[in-house]
Amino acid sequence: MTAILAACTSVPLPATIDLRTIRLAPIAEPLRYDLNVFAAPGMGMRIGAYDAVLARDIARPPVPGDKDAAFTAALADQAGLRLGAELAAALGETLAAAGIPLAAGSEAADATLAIEFLYAGYVEQPFRPFTPLVMVEIRLTAQDQGLLFRQRYTYGTMPYLHDDLHFVPEDRYTFKDEAALLGNATLAARGLRAAFPLIAADFRTKFRPSR
Repeated sequence: MTAILAACTSVPLPATIDLRTIRLAPIAEPLRYDLNVFAAPGMGMRIGAYDAVLARDIARPPVPGDKDAAFTAALADQAGLRLGAELAAALGETLAAAGIPLAAGSEAADATLAIEFLYAGYVEQPFRPFTPLVMVEIRLTAQDQGLLFRQRYTYGTMPYLHDDLHFVPEDRYTFKDEAALLGNATLAARGLRAAFPLIAADFRTKFRPSR
């Protein structure tokens, strides 16, 4: 059963699980925000190797002087974007609203919440201007019960896989070219941040308040 779960993109949270505290695992912040032409794989396909390439890409610093370096500096330094910390804060708030606080320090917890970014940046697809794309996988694991929940969220103009939860960015976060993106880092960062309330709202529906 474990092997089957590991191969699935989406694992729904069992209705019988009652969680009172959740620990947040350390989050690897994207070291780069990509600005590129994106060729999405076929809809409904599960391509684990492709996922790994995407995750490794945003986990390596951009080469000084390339367009991703300028874009990353604009988002991180000018707009103060920290996707990992900001998404963690959004999820923490929605869990607290559900009566499930994040455990602090060495406090014991019922489960561990892990957040992994697979892609973060803006993409230009055929016949489309630059639009935001965030792909993130959220996992919840209990020490005594194993994997409780796994869901990948895609925030972009096109769905990635058939079992992703897909959210479409608003048109105001569309940029006609790279110059427009680099020239408005605040709006570009806001376009990526707009994914957080959508993800958090769905995540909130997975839990019931503790008793």
